[in-house]
Amino acid sequence: MYALIFPNILFLRALVISAIIIAVIDTLMFYVIWSGKRQITPLFVVGAIVVTMVPLAINLWFHIFPYSLFLRALVLTAIIVSVTDAVMFYVLWSGRRKLTPLFVVGAIFITMVPLAINFWVHIL
Repeated sequence: MYALIFPNILFLRALVISAIIIAVIDTLMFYVIWSGKRQITPLFVVGAIVVTMVPLAINLWFHIFPYSLFLRALVLTAIIVSVTDAVMFYVLWSGRRKLTPLFVVGAIFITMVPLAINFWVHIL
């Protein structure tokens, strides 16, 4: 079962771990907003990006660092996560969309597609 979830192919393992990281963290952040415990503020957005980037950086360090593409992949990942999270929070803050489970799934998917491409370029 472990081999199915975390395959021995470096690209797929990094991708699966990143998908889990983003899914869990984004779901928790959107739940905190939905429950009314926090409002969307610039500080919250920056904090959400940092909280997402730390586990992703550890994941990239573990999977890419031996190949010396770590810094380039990390910078691109930081840009991808920062832009997608900022856009998602802006859409919520502006009132253009309501926070629904479908929005959360879409946000995770929109974040994961460019990350998958980034990993594919840097790992394969």
